[in-house]
Amino acid sequence: MKNGINRYLSYFKNILILLLLSNLIFLFIYKIYLQSFVIEITSSKKDIMDVEYYKVIFNNLEYAVIIVIVFIGIVLVGFEKIKNYFIKTLSNNNLLVFCIITSITIQLLLILFITPVPISDSKHHINNANLLYESGSYINSTGNLTAFWTVGLPAYLVFLKSFSSNFILTAKLLNILISTGLIIFCYFVFKNYLTPYALNLFLIILTFFPNNLLSSNNILTDYPFAFFLWGSVLMMFKMHKKSSVALPVLIGLFFAFASYLRPAGIILPFIFGGILLLKKYTAGRINCFIMLTVFLLIMLPWGIRNYNLFHSFVPVSTNGGYIFLMGNHKNSSGGVNFNFEYNILNPNEADESRKAYSRAFNDILNNPFKSLVRFPRKILYTYYRGDSSVTWGFKQVEENIPGIITSLIFYVTNLLFYFIILLNIYMIFSYRKRINFKKYSELCVLSIYMFLILIVFVGSERYHIPLIPVHIFLVAKYFDSKLTQERSF
Repeated sequence: MKNGINRYLSYFKNILILLLLSNLIFLFIYKIYLQSFVIEITSSKKDIMDVEYYKVIFNNLEYAVIIVIVFIGIVLVGFEKIKNYFIKTLSNNNLLVFCIITSITIQLLLILFITPVPISDSKHHINNANLLYESGSYINSTGNLTAFWTVGLPAYLVFLKSFSSNFILTAKLLNILISTGLIIFCYFVFKNYLTPYALNLFLIILTFFPNNLLSSNNILTDYPFAFFLWGSVLMMFKMHKKSSVALPVLIGLFFAFASYLRPAGIILPFIFGGILLLKKYTAGRINCFIMLTVFLLIMLPWGIRNYNLFHSFVPVSTNGGYIFLMGNHKNSSGGVNFNFEYNILNPNEADESRKAYSRAFNDILNNPFKSLVRFPRKILYTYYRGDSSVTWGFKQVEENIPGIITSLIFYVTNLLFYFIILLNIYMIFSYRKRINFKKYSELCVLSIYMFLILIVFVGSERYHIPLIPVHIFLVAKYFDSKLTQERSF
């Protein structure tokens, strides 16, 4: 087995050499051709905050690349010593504990020494929480009762504010627990699919992927949604082995909490209910009934409130038409944009959402070719970068952070992200005929559903976050196949 691990790690050395050469080539191309071009593009942005943020990054990017090149060079020089240490790490049965402790420590230090100024969605969630706390009703800035922004995160912040005046710091500290829980859930989910060595590799990448480490310092719904989603997946797997009333109850609760954070969660319990029935889980019908009953009971009060307010069925939020129009109007590129008409001040938000759906469908019918072209572009806009936590955490901060640090974190995060996605593409195309889809049915169904949400609505770099564990799993599976010399999985 030791020879197998040595062979396993030899692939890392080849990848490091490839990364070294790629970074050298990129440094040359960037300095000679790209730097002035990207600075010119970012300087033309309308948002001054964007201009300043990307100016800092791209003015220091060559130094970030040089640091990465030097680091890879040092690793290659001392590869044998590092390899021996890594062999012990991959064989370590206590790696999960080490990763959890290290992750918590790093995130605590980040929260203590870096204070982001809330922007964009984060700012809206905090403002909505303050309005909810002060008025006792979920209202917008004009004083109208609203359901445009999902109520889950603002309500959660209000709950924290009732216990602590510094509820933002409290939320960030609890985000560390959410991040830790996500690591634990995913570890035990993918334990079913990976060898111990590949599982530890998966654990290392998931724990120390910079975007994940920086997530706790931002007040956003992405990682809490992922936490509830993967917690539900883990409980589904446990339910496959034994029947327990507690499991479907918890899944129903988790899916309801996820839905209150993001409307995309509203369909998931019905999809998972179908899996329970079709795959003939233990006591599948009873567990499906319990799960859906709990889910609907938790969602019902908000649905009744919205029906009484808008005289329309609104299970979660009224921004569906807004998001759909954003990704499908005639001038849409498929990514986040605001080049369309939408009366956000209309007190009947459900009616305005219906109008937006209607306009979007008309534009789709009148521009069918453009609409088809937007499908792959929405995927591109979702996966063209992997630094959402970096951007939300460093675009505007109270401290004076050296530009080279921001640029280095930005570059390393995206470098690792592109490495993960490229290996994913290789695995999918190389093993597509050998993959036992029945074995991975839960993961496949979940991935397909999330991709359909992207294709139907709009692409954004934050929307791939719930699928990051799947992408890292495919990377670990690549090395797993190299170790075991298996040509199928």
